[in-house]
Amino acid sequence: MIGNKQFWRGLGLLMVVALVGVACGSSNNGPTSNQTNAANTSAQVYGGTATKGGTMKLASIGDVDYMDPGQAYTVTFFSTVGRATLRTLISYPGTPSLDQQVVAAPDLATALGEHNADNTQFTYHLRPGLKYGLGLNGENDPGVTGQPIKTQDIKYAIERLYNPAVGAGYATYYDNLVGAAKCKKAATYGCQISGITTPDSNTIVFNLTKPTGDWDLRMTMPATTPVPQSVASKYDKTKDSDYDSHVVSNGPYYVSKYTPGETIIMKRNTTWTASSDPIRKAYADEIDWKEGFDNNVCNAKVENGDYDLAVDCVPVGPQLQAMSKLGKRFFNGPEPCTGYIFLNSTVKPFDNIKVRQAVNLVIDRDNLRR
Repeated sequence: MIGNKQFWRGLGLLMVVALVGVACGSSNNGPTSNQTNAANTSAQVYGGTATKGGTMKLASIGDVDYMDPGQAYTVTFFSTVGRATLRTLISYPGTPSLDQQVVAAPDLATALGEHNADNTQFTYHLRPGLKYGLGLNGENDPGVTGQPIKTQDIKYAIERLYNPAVGAGYATYYDNLVGAAKCKKAATYGCQISGITTPDSNTIVFNLTKPTGDWDLRMTMPATTPVPQSVASKYDKTKDSDYDSHVVSNGPYYVSKYTPGETIIMKRNTTWTASSDPIRKAYADEIDWKEGFDNNVCNAKVENGDYDLAVDCVPVGPQLQAMSKLGKRFFNGPEPCTGYIFLNSTVKPFDNIKVRQAVNLVIDRDNLRR
């Protein structure tokens, strides 16, 4: 991956991201594990003092899969729009230290979850001064924009994951909640999970059916970001929710313009305050993301300084050899996900273990790696 020096100073570690079994491509694949797969997409920082202001320019081949945090399930969304415009109770710090990046830290919450001895109950309290920003494409939602974030909206965000109209990718991460099984079976709008209680608008309690020591990590996922029910409910009641086109931001930026497959522009939320956010520095005033480039063109534009960072473009062959000579503008860091090929054992002929063994025997692993 490559980026220019000015970009890294302006980015201020905006897009550090930690994921739990997250899909890597632009398809809405299901989760592979409940174990934490902490990953850093862009946390290598060049020397110099970070300065506030300016525009970050991103270039990519593809687009995000969804804007709705309940639907989205790709690294592309999590590490860019998700990180910039949405906040969760717990997140991961923006730091150049690979060791610190994987340590969960409070975001909307004042602290990590207060839990009982057997990790079956977790309680969180919201920081003061948290407010909603503008909606997608700059929508101003009366009664929401500029208003305080409430724990009831976090409760609703998790409950809507069991609504088929939303089409959530990893609702199973929250199946340990008391009452989640009922909503999973009901599969309809409006089902309330009894294991989530909100004693007041700044407190939320999660009651679990069995010990879940990694609950804080599950609270880092974008699907748990507050979703104002007053906005989303009218879309979630339909056959296919269109909250994806009306997502309300709560981070330092909001999506001011989104043309799928072409452009995403993010601008500052005036409702966000640095004092309420220990995770994001948010130095840039604006983020301008252009999509649809050919892979080689994408890398070349970043190399030439036309853009600041390649989101999903990967230099290969001669281009990789040339870029490796760029010094500090080129970095080789951890891969944010694990790529793999699986055989669907529920369909013929792969329901036959002998066939699966045969494929594993003859497959060209070296070629796949290349």
